[in-house]
Amino acid sequence: MTSSQHTPLSQALRSALDRTGARHALRFHGQDWSGHDLLRHAQTFQKLFEHLPPGTRIAFIPSAPQNFIPTIIAALEQGLTIALPGMRQAPEDLQPLLDIGATVHPDLALLSTHPTTQPHTPDVAFLLKSSGTTGTHDAFVALSAHNIAAVLDSHTPHMDLAHARVLSSLPWHHAFGLVLDMMATLHQGGTLVRTAPPNPERWHHQAITHHITHCHMVPLVAWHLTQDPQSKPLLHNLTGGIVGGAPINAPLADALQGTNLRVGYGQTEAAPGITLGQPGHWRPFDIGHPLGCDAWIDDTGQLCIIGPNACLGWWRGGRLERRDPSAPLRTGDIVAHNPQTQTLTFLGRADHRFKLRNGRMVNTPGLEARLRQALRTQAIIIPDTDRALVTLWHDPKTPKPDFDSALMGGVPHAVHQLTGPMPTTPKGEPDRKAIARRLKATHNAETRTHG
Repeated sequence: MTSSQHTPLSQALRSALDRTGARHALRFHGQDWSGHDLLRHAQTFQKLFEHLPPGTRIAFIPSAPQNFIPTIIAALEQGLTIALPGMRQAPEDLQPLLDIGATVHPDLALLSTHPTTQPHTPDVAFLLKSSGTTGTHDAFVALSAHNIAAVLDSHTPHMDLAHARVLSSLPWHHAFGLVLDMMATLHQGGTLVRTAPPNPERWHHQAITHHITHCHMVPLVAWHLTQDPQSKPLLHNLTGGIVGGAPINAPLADALQGTNLRVGYGQTEAAPGITLGQPGHWRPFDIGHPLGCDAWIDDTGQLCIIGPNACLGWWRGGRLERRDPSAPLRTGDIVAHNPQTQTLTFLGRADHRFKLRNGRMVNTPGLEARLRQALRTQAIIIPDTDRALVTLWHDPKTPKPDFDSALMGGVPHAVHQLTGPMPTTPKGEPDRKAIARRLKATHNAETRTHG
């Protein structure tokens, strides 16, 4: 076994699987793999990787979980840099982007090598596609084994995963699924029941069949489950789980009351843990309290952190750009401190602010938060040249919100009262581009313009 800078993380996962022993660590498609099964399978990939120098950037072809997990462990033990393709990326796309030195096909135990031009990156354990939340849409986040181990150490004591049965459907090429779903479960001796992204019918069947105790999910999935009469009672029977990846709006916060689920907030750049809420404590847009790092709100209202979870940097433009480890990581998220609960409240994104043609800055996060609180409805502001386009979403069975122009603080605006479901991203965030397209295409929306 090669000594590497990734050793503490790989040893922690190996030790956890060794403790799991003959018990089931993974169930997939009706088959079970014990902790010892996965460790034995890792030996295959250790032999496959033994000639690769530490820091070789290696791209993973998507694979079955019983092969993916052992390959990850073997690559960490060899000190390789693991590059995982984003949702709409093919593994071959990574070679020119990340100067990939090898590609592994875990299902076939095949390895191909490629010439590289950039230095090896032995202190980088993972290169994960950035979600763009810190203004790095075109980049891959460079995470060290220390970053990930720090989040496992700070978060898993609160997750109650020992001997848990975790219904796992989050994508493992994203930090949320990779670290807080897959690694956290194995780290604590739980069992992963791997499944495809669930619809309510499939989730209900899996939860009953496998006696599921925990499930981590994005808000959109949580919302669908709370609206399904069969799934909702099972959701309330769960021992625990994290809902994260997007803000929790008021309807979902109400629907999750009485469950043991908790909110989690983070970014790929923080491996991905920044805050965690208490089980069953649900308030609209609450993101819990900081965990495992120092966090504060700067003069612009933006959340900043510093700590062992903060990434090494970003790979973009064909090379690794290292972040100053003594400098704070600016999240790009506008938050407020709630003195009553001692938690943080998400207000919006700093990059959603915009200037009108007359030079006036529109503080979109602050205005949207004010509208949500005053009107008790979802409000999204879309930029326009000379005004802010305010979209108010309401159920057609309920009265329209009584909009008061004074809420906009003198910002020129037009108001669009819209019905039906608000367009969202796969995680459940408002899809602002889709909303803008709808405004452009809609001629029947009730519109009032104010000076």
